[in-house]
Amino acid sequence: MEFNCFRKVWFYCLIVLIASFDVSAAFGQEMLDFKINWIEARKVSFNNEQVLMPMIEGQEPDNGKPAFFLKLKVKNDRQKIDLISYTTEDAPTSDIAYLKRFGFNISNQPQFDLKVTNEKHSSYAVLHLFPYVIEKGITKRIASLRVRLSDGKAQEKQNKSFVTQSVLREGSGTWYKISVTKDGIYKIDKAFMEACGISVSGIDPDAIHIFGNGDGRLPETNGELHTDDLAENAIEIVGGEDGSFDDGDYILFYGWGPSRWRANGTSEMDQDKHIYSDVSCYFININASLPPLRISDKSSESISPTHFVTSYNFCEVHELDQVNLVGGGQRWYGELFDTDLEQVFNFSVPNIDNSTQVSFKTAIATNSNSSSGTAQEYSVNGTILSSSSLPVDSTDYVQSTKNFSWNNPTSSIPLKIKITRNSPNTVVYLDRILLNARR
Repeated sequence: MEFNCFRKVWFYCLIVLIASFDVSAAFGQEMLDFKINWIEARKVSFNNEQVLMPMIEGQEPDNGKPAFFLKLKVKNDRQKIDLISYTTEDAPTSDIAYLKRFGFNISNQPQFDLKVTNEKHSSYAVLHLFPYVIEKGITKRIASLRVRLSDGKAQEKQNKSFVTQSVLREGSGTWYKISVTKDGIYKIDKAFMEACGISVSGIDPDAIHIFGNGDGRLPETNGELHTDDLAENAIEIVGGEDGSFDDGDYILFYGWGPSRWRANGTSEMDQDKHIYSDVSCYFININASLPPLRISDKSSESISPTHFVTSYNFCEVHELDQVNLVGGGQRWYGELFDTDLEQVFNFSVPNIDNSTQVSFKTAIATNSNSSSGTAQEYSVNGTILSSSSLPVDSTDYVQSTKNFSWNNPTSSIPLKIKITRNSPNTVVYLDRILLNARR
């Protein structure tokens, strides 16, 4: 892996809804149960065709997509909301026909978004749920669900501590700044050290240290836990037993890139992209007075294993931050669909488990002001995985998110996105493509 280096001796770091429920008195955690009241489907006209749109009491579809919204008033934005469990019932044939007609993908896990937001000096826990799942090959719709409110972040804040003095204090040695672009094991050899301006002649390998946090971007909420100051990383030095750092010697350490992968509440992962930097910085410190921190060996256990792991979750994302459509905010977009309305994005998943599904989550933005005669189509090797009309907004760009999957996948995955528009004035920008698979 490649990374860059810059010499640095001293530096400083500058750092709607069915109802609103007031649960501000909740302490620790609280379980809340909600019933999804399905009502008679609504007849709507689409391209001169009458279709039955699934309906939930007190709810409206999200751009034609069945959705369940839940908004709970909470005491502060440090509270956490989790989907704990749900019950299902058979989906009517009219629901299934509607979902297939408009290309809404259904997975074997609920598709939802959970977050805590602030609005007019109050905090709310918000759930946005696509209320359909596949169970044993049968389409089901969610009939009820249980959510948990907890004070997890508040506890983290209480446990937070600060260092009494920085590792960068005077007399802490000489510091050299390097950067990495992605997660992985990095190798530092003599040539790289000298390219950074480090004279390794006479340096005892025990005086070499690596510092860096790899936490991703700083949290926007002050109460969230993050590393204070710079943390020292355990490293492995190969060939330094003779007390010198020679041509064949090298350092190994694990570096975290600028963006972090996190669990999203389902069996899948999502990426928290660093929108302010393309690199994550680490520091080589030469300090003979600081004891070395090395990777230690783990002693083997005599206990018989209870689980054998033969596969694991693999995730990858394609996202280019090139264009900001509103001249502000945190949302950036990449590829433009205008003169080129068909584009292919190639993913490679070596040793993929083809007995499982590959799931995709895509996001686009468009200025389309009419859905008639438009389409966004996603396919792999000619197999259409999702197809629906473009979203509509009469005054500005509007975003559309799609979830779909591919059965019996191969290691090479060329995802084609095809846009059909009804006017040359309509443009589409790709936000990102998120892929989850098993290897």
